[in-house]
Amino acid sequence: MSRILLAAHDRGGANLLLQVFYKVIDKQHDVRFYKAGPASNVESKNSFDITEKKEIVDKIFNDFHPNLVITGTSKYSNFEKLFWRRAGELDIPSIALVDAWINIKDRLIKKNTKILSQPTILGVIDSSTKNQVEKESWCKSKVLVTGQPHLESIMELSKKNSRKEKNNTCEILYVSEPIKEQGLTSDFRFDQYDILDILLKNIPNDRDYKIIIKPHPNELKLNWEKHKDLISNKNNFNIVISDQDIDNLILNANLIAGFASMSLIEAAILEKSVLSIQFGNNINPNPIFKKISNIKLVKDTKMLAPMLKILLDNSYRCSVDKEFMNYFTDSNKKIFDIIANEFDIL
Repeated sequence: MSRILLAAHDRGGANLLLQVFYKVIDKQHDVRFYKAGPASNVESKNSFDITEKKEIVDKIFNDFHPNLVITGTSKYSNFEKLFWRRAGELDIPSIALVDAWINIKDRLIKKNTKILSQPTILGVIDSSTKNQVEKESWCKSKVLVTGQPHLESIMELSKKNSRKEKNNTCEILYVSEPIKEQGLTSDFRFDQYDILDILLKNIPNDRDYKIIIKPHPNELKLNWEKHKDLISNKNNFNIVISDQDIDNLILNANLIAGFASMSLIEAAILEKSVLSIQFGNNINPNPIFKKISNIKLVKDTKMLAPMLKILLDNSYRCSVDKEFMNYFTDSNKKIFDIIANEFDIL
């Protein structure tokens, strides 16, 4: 029996590790899942919520003595890096699984930090990403293709999903991102509040609409509450700010709109109507969107109203490309094979 330590700070990483825990690692092994930040909201057996402190991580290693460490990756936190550092010091193999196509360097190397350790293996979604990372000198880890187990689970869910039909009230889910908080407004020309305001102005006046705002984990809900108070007097929409699980919100919505969130990709896999709003933006924040035919991209405000009319019509049907879905096929098997072949653990 092996002792396997899982660790994640972000929700995306936690969702990915959850699939590894339940579908890759055999029940006979001793597994402990340590979480912090937004990952704490992802329920799992054998899980422990901890604070992001070096001494706490060191104590976990001293008490548990893991044979293998598997983590997510975080752009906004050094949490997983603490585990890579300690694993490296103790000569314990580690695997970091990337749940997205972007910001990979930022997930492994933090500016203004003394934490320089990298995992033994970096798992990326596809061969194109692998080739790109290997060309760059910053990555010291062995790079392997692992797919994306969480998106594979979403793909399986899509086979059971039934489309929500048009009714008296149409739900639009707005998936926010911390554009303003990251100081990216000048790069993208609009922040998350501007995008929602323009979206609301272009919704057709053909039925009742419920607008559900899902804040990003790195946004303050209070800021959205203040903005809601400002815009509620300017329109007749039923606007709510939701803390519900994003997967359930996606399933129940008629349209999912946002900037470049991974949640838009999840919605696309579920064959939902998806709208990426990138007004006047010359920077491509998520290149993979170009490979997903049913994510409709709008960069001109004049095109928003016509696109909304198409996407909100009940006769509109969308399906994701089979080639894109191949990125996630057999993700769990790929990870199992890596653990078994590289470390002879499973």
